[in-house]
Amino acid sequence: MATSRITYFTAERELVLDLFSPFCSNQLAEEGVKNEEKYRRNVIKKSKVEGKEHVNWKGKTVPAKNPGSNVCSCKSNCLQSFSEGDMIEIFSKLHNMTTKVEQDIFIQSLMEVSPVERERSRPGSSSEKPKAFSVSYSISTQWQTHQD
Repeated sequence: MATSRITYFTAERELVLDLFSPFCSNQLAEEGVKNEEKYRRNVIKKSKVEGKEHVNWKGKTVPAKNPGSNVCSCKSNCLQSFSEGDMIEIFSKLHNMTTKVEQDIFIQSLMEVSPVERERSRPGSSSEKPKAFSVSYSISTQWQTHQD
C-alpha cells in the first residue's frame, strides 16, 4: 500500500506530511508552541465563567458580573428571603468554579424536576404544546435552605 505525501516548502526547511501517518497533525504544529490560554476564544470563555469584565467577539466591553439586588419577578418574591451576605456567598461560589460545565452541574443540583400535577387548558393558546415538567429550585446557604 503506497502512502500519499504532501510536501510544503518554506524558506527555512521542507515539511513532508504522510496523509496516513497518525502524527500528521503534530508535524504541522512543529514550528510553534501552542499556548491555548492566550487564544481569544479561551480568554473570553474564562472571563465569562469567572464573571470578569472582558471584550466580546464584536469588540464591545462586557461589564463584570455583580450580585443583583433583591428584586424578583416571580409571584413569591423569593429573593426577598436572601440577605446581601447570602447573595454574595452564592455568587462567589458560582463564579469560583473553573468551567462552565461545573457551573451547570452546580445549578442542576439545585433543581428538582417533577411532572406537571394538573394540566389546564388556556384560552387562546391551543397551538402551544403544554409543558411536561415543573422545575423547583432550592438553594442552601450556610444558615438555611431557601425554596422556590
